[in-house]
Amino acid sequence: MTSYLPPDLLPETPLTRTHLVYGLIAFKIIIFLLIVGILLISILYSDDTIVIVENFSKTIINNGLPGTILYIISFSILTSLFFPMEPLILSTAFFLCKIYGSKLGIIITLSMTLCGAALSASLSVFLTRFICYSAIKSILGSHNLYMALNSTVKERGLTFIIFLRLSPIVPFTISNYILGLTDLKYVDLIFGTIGCLPNHLALIILSSSISNTRHNKCIFCYSWKYGIIGLVGLILTLLTFLYIIFETRRRLTNIFDDDQSYSFHSINDEPQSFEYVIQPCILRNFDNQYIDYKS
Repeated sequence: MTSYLPPDLLPETPLTRTHLVYGLIAFKIIIFLLIVGILLISILYSDDTIVIVENFSKTIINNGLPGTILYIISFSILTSLFFPMEPLILSTAFFLCKIYGSKLGIIITLSMTLCGAALSASLSVFLTRFICYSAIKSILGSHNLYMALNSTVKERGLTFIIFLRLSPIVPFTISNYILGLTDLKYVDLIFGTIGCLPNHLALIILSSSISNTRHNKCIFCYSWKYGIIGLVGLILTLLTFLYIIFETRRRLTNIFDDDQSYSFHSINDEPQSFEYVIQPCILRNFDNQYIDYKS
């Protein structure tokens, strides 16, 4: 006689747990995207966006240390929400270089933007790990490409992050959210922010040259400098992609060799036990008793 458990008494299966996890992740992502969308629409499509940025920069300059802290926090939050960092960098450098001069203004702006970038990367990585790190790890944990990328980031995280930041084409915020799905060390993430220095410095120098009225008439005389900066950025982008491709391919080769070695050794293993073979035909109830549903 066949024995069954009532559907309402069936224990929670891995499939139902997976559905619950997916539902929770989808809910978090939808809420997050709604918030980001509302903020971006309200900021980017507002006629007063430029005025707001200018007033914000003036507020920072006029308040000294509290304004600097406010700038770093605002910079990190806005860039984590996919707001472009260029307007903030350009406007801040413009006013700071007018007040403190080109050299001191460049140093102050560069320090503030690097601190803001480090804090923004931290927020993005922590947010990703809070929302969907465990679920993505359980899904892609055995995938060779993910294993290779994760192994590279884990072992050579600092070099990887520096090369990634040196590329002006790789999106800063998107790369942070992707890195949140790996086992990247937080120390490597913070110190790797130094790779943002060339990109930030180019924007700050450009804004500084505009803010200096003596250079307004001959600003195009310095176009060759920005051309060199752009060429260097393009070369660094190419080197970044080559490094990522090389390291990922090397990790994939190692993983493939390990898999083949494991398969070769598993041929000589002893056959599986009878209990393991018939396990799919057995249903366990809450009292840890087995019910044969084929009898």
